[in-house]
Amino acid sequence: MKKSMVILVIILCVVFTFAAKINSYFNNPPESGGIDVELIKLIDSAEYYIYAHLYQMGNMDIVNALVRGSERLGSSKVKLITEDHYFQTDKYKEVFEPIKNAGIKIMTDKMGDGIDRGQCHNKFVIIDDRYVWMGSYNVTVKGTYSNNNNALKFDSPIMAKIYKKEFEQMFDEGKFSIKKEAYDHPEIIVDDTKVKNYFSPKQDVKSVIINEIQNAHHSIYFCIFTFTDEDIMNAIIDKRNRGVKVYGVFDAFQGNSSYSSYKPMKEAGLNVKKDTNKGFLHHKFMVIDPNTNSDPTVITGSYNWTSAAGKVNDESTVVLKNNNEIAMKYYYEVAKCYGDGFDSENGSVVEIPQIDIKEPTFYISEVVFNDPSGDWVEIYCADDANNGNGIDIGGYYIEDDGLVKMFGDDTIVKTGDFIVVAQGWYKDFKKADNKKLYVFAEKTAFVSTDEQIIFKAKGSGKILDAVCWSNHDGSFSPGEEEDVRVVYNLKEWNSPNERECVDSTAVPSGNFSIMRRYNKTGFGSSEKIEFIDTNSLNDWVVNDSPTPGEVK
Repeated sequence: MKKSMVILVIILCVVFTFAAKINSYFNNPPESGGIDVELIKLIDSAEYYIYAHLYQMGNMDIVNALVRGSERLGSSKVKLITEDHYFQTDKYKEVFEPIKNAGIKIMTDKMGDGIDRGQCHNKFVIIDDRYVWMGSYNVTVKGTYSNNNNALKFDSPIMAKIYKKEFEQMFDEGKFSIKKEAYDHPEIIVDDTKVKNYFSPKQDVKSVIINEIQNAHHSIYFCIFTFTDEDIMNAIIDKRNRGVKVYGVFDAFQGNSSYSSYKPMKEAGLNVKKDTNKGFLHHKFMVIDPNTNSDPTVITGSYNWTSAAGKVNDESTVVLKNNNEIAMKYYYEVAKCYGDGFDSENGSVVEIPQIDIKEPTFYISEVVFNDPSGDWVEIYCADDANNGNGIDIGGYYIEDDGLVKMFGDDTIVKTGDFIVVAQGWYKDFKKADNKKLYVFAEKTAFVSTDEQIIFKAKGSGKILDAVCWSNHDGSFSPGEEEDVRVVYNLKEWNSPNERECVDSTAVPSGNFSIMRRYNKTGFGSSEKIEFIDTNSLNDWVVNDSPTPGEVK
């Protein structure tokens, strides 16, 4: 394929921003791909305010980030809009309770004038008149680990101003759906990328999508959750009939609907498939002419290709042009979801770039979870994947039901180092002293009955190690079964059964720990510790003499 050649035409309606950036994120079920971590980091970076419009919530790490924002900035500086249906449902009380307790004001679409006209379907966050996060990502556990999703982060004050104006219509004026005012926001330039924003239902996003389809010269690729709009379907079929290459992936569940465009497009001979992910294919994006000398274009956001999205739902859509790097990232996401046979026309089979990176090895080696004087967790670096020269674990994090500790940048650990995370307000160590590195968290009061400690990598959100415990009473506490099952599905614990977790009733209150079994070989500088890791309760013993930062 030809590489992208871009001629930038400057016209009066274009607004410029400087030193701005755009980043794209995709999860990779059953792993988060770091999409949740990046949003948490963004929220935690807020210095002035956090405005969030989140259709559906359930990922408590992100809920806790909003609560931390309220504690840090003041509750009046954190505002939340969400869908009334979920806000009023008993199932989600535990999600919204800590937000309300933090004093954060919550607005729903029905609170405007008492009428729920459509879905309050946006998934965006605005930070400090500078950052915008948007896309298809619902901040739930399934949205993070099970359903395919994408998000974009913009570092652009003008972009933030555009989204803030939309947010304030709803939050401050109570105007939702067809009651909102329509604004034709100017095209802006962010890092040489042409960006145009649209908000449904007051702007005709359907016509925008069809216009971009009609302008396609070489190829159209898409991943879509719900696709029932016949006009968009016919526009795609027409371009295929005119020689434009088309590949698309439908969510399997929605694609089985009698209203779906999947069957007529398949019967028309288009290269379309249903996804094979166990969760939903929740994307709503199209990429046009990537890696060509035409203008590579990405259309993404919360907007499904349906009548409701255009007529009654609150939705956000962005069109990006002149950024082949991002266009190719979306192209590769279609390739991943489509699978065999993707882009095989004219003998050009595309290979998705694979990066072979040696990963470090860590073990959660000891945990105190039933000590009134203070709980703590110890992690051992068995291999820093850098020949013993150290690895920066900035952005790596520990969680239980929520975030326990995210390590700061320039925190260096080497092979053989122990990391001890304890409760306190002391300054974190940045490197180990005598193989011990101490860092501190605001709170380390772990649940002593049913719980799990998980250590995750920066960016990818990959689970590096985990330990699960329970009181062996035959059932998990509310919410814990789902948490353990996530760890089990990722093969970091050998069973989702409550009685296959470490028995917490065997750990007395006080200065006792659970410690990972190990073998020790050699002496002095040649001494080696090999921890046993079968991802089961058999790896662990009760220790009546905890030894933070070392082994007995």
